[in-house]
Amino acid sequence: MTGHDMRQGFLQFFGDRGPTIVPSSSLVPRDDLTLLFTNAGMVRFKDVFLDKEGQPYSRATTAQKCLCAGRGCASGDDDADGLFRLLLGY
Repeated sequence: MTGHDMRQGFLQFFGDRGPTIVPSSSLVPRDDLTLLFTNAGMVRFKDVFLDKEGQPYSRATTAQKCLCAGRGCASGDDDADGLFRLLLGY
């Protein structure tokens, strides 16, 4: 099984149960001067949470590309910074 197969299976599983499958947004957010890069899966919904924009759906599932940088994102035994993650969310 490939990573693509796992992502598609995740999205299809939840998509079959009602939520709208929403594509990943850009790793570099457009029109948002407060962020240099997408660092969390919910960034794509920021304007919805701030009541600046609505969506034609009430539930969503996505596989969001994210860049994690800094010590709060440590993963494993080394001190390497800058980690690319794909967050699967429902």
